Amino acid sequence: MQLLSLTLTIIGGLVGLAGGLTGNVLVTVAGAVVAVVSSVFQYLVSKPFIREFTKSDWKETDQGYQVLIPSRRHLRGRGISSTVSQFVNGSYEVVECDEVEQEDGSFIIRASKPFEGRLVLK
Repeated sequence: MQLLSLTLTIIGGLVGLAGGLTGNVLVTVAGAVVAVVSSVFQYLVSKPFIREFTKSDWKETDQGYQVLIPSRRHLRGRGISSTVSQFVNGSYEVVECDEVEQEDGSFIIRASKPFEGRLVLK
């Protein structure tokens, strides 16, 4: 996603530059709009995705309990790093549990018992 956004930002800048050099205002404005929208999207995607969950968010499966975060929700694509934390005594403590990235980019957290916590994807 970040590569796509960066590419669109560059294309928008080049289109805007071409419009400016040729005196075509419509092309200049279109290029500027593409560059700005892509830059904003790149900023939003670069921020970490944080998903807090409660014990009731866990679904029981034959492999224990799991929480599913669809790729359309986190918009980070594939190959992202993750940190799972448990909420204990008013703060978050990093815990180790199974974290599975699906082919479509969806993310699954698995544990032997449900807990309150959060997932951070970068």
